[in-house]
Amino acid sequence: MNEIQKTYQKEIEEIVEACHRCAELGYVTSSGGNLSYRLSDGNILITPTKTPKLRMKFEDICVIDEKGNEVF
Repeated sequence: MNEIQKTYQKEIEEIVEACHRCAELGYVTSSGGNLSYRLSDGNILITPTKTPKLRMKFEDICVIDEKGNEVF
């Protein structure tokens, strides 16, 4: 786990759980669309494209800034 992941560990775990729950409830198609989570510092957690929500892992979550630049 790198420093960025440590900083946002709780939030990353929450978005992964949300992905799994949405998939279990049938709210999302397998790999269609993205889930995102805006953080208080302005950065955004976002799921990668074409990754099944039910199989989403902690390591899959990307961190971008408000302009869409990858932070991690």
